[in-house]
Amino acid sequence: MVRYEDNCCNCATEDYPCLGKYCPRRNIKVLECDKCGDDAVEKLYIYDGMELCSSCVLGLLEKIEY
Repeated sequence: MVRYEDNCCNCATEDYPCLGKYCPRRNIKVLECDKCGDDAVEKLYIYDGMELCSSCVLGLLEKIEY
């Protein structure tokens, strides 16, 4: 699944005010595998209505041996 996190680090100071909704740390896109819950993936793949990481989607595919 795709979710957004607020990673505010309270970096505002008297000389550098908070940027509010324009802050690049405010809405960080996080990709999370629906099966294993890994949230450090770079890509997700849709398989059977789920958004999966490459490891999980490969584990669900049938392997053909020649």
